[in-house]
Amino acid sequence: NEKELYFTGSLRKIQTEAIMVTKKKNGIWTKPKRLQIFGDTKEFDAFITSDGKKLYYCSNKKVRATDTIQNADIWMMERKGDIWGKPVHLGNEVNSSKDDWFPTISNKGMLVFSPSNGREAQIVYSILKDGVYQKPIPFGEEINSPKSYNYDPLIAPDESFLIFASRREGNLGGADLYISFKKDDGTWTQAKNMGDVINTKTTDYAASLSP
Repeated sequence: NEKELYFTGSLRKIQTEAIMVTKKKNGIWTKPKRLQIFGDTKEFDAFITSDGKKLYYCSNKKVRATDTIQNADIWMMERKGDIWGKPVHLGNEVNSSKDDWFPTISNKGMLVFSPSNGREAQIVYSILKDGVYQKPIPFGEEINSPKSYNYDPLIAPDESFLIFASRREGNLGGADLYISFKKDDGTWTQAKNMGDVINTKTTDYAASLSP
């Protein structure tokens, strides 16, 4: 409803990243505050579903107290009134052994994100089946250009298009935003650079949409 804004803030005093929130009250935005404090872990890349009831985000929070490796995984919280509930890990079927970044969700529940794999990264999607997200499937070469770094995807609410960042040959800058449209048969068009109206000579990434 455009009355709450969530963003990632770098908190230098405690050397971490946190999800910040500001709310519009009487036409004025409040001073941003940390959404919730889970200790010394990082929370970032927040995405709220269109109904405002679920918040997906990334964190290096340990799944179990005995864990020694803290990769960035995707977590989810459900809103209960004005309060966000307990964080829920999306599970190892979805999350990889690498860093998993930038979750976005369609209205049908398709989860689209970008696992990191060194200098190459692919954009993947996971389907919600019986309330459980299934093993992620990489998009084809129409989106995941070979030998390039493809990341920060944004799936349209109706799944009609996908915007993402990519470092590939022909870019205007370090990374540009690309767009691919979903065809009637469920396949995707060859991704196109969004051009110099959108992209700059620096790095362009992390697209989002207003309601």
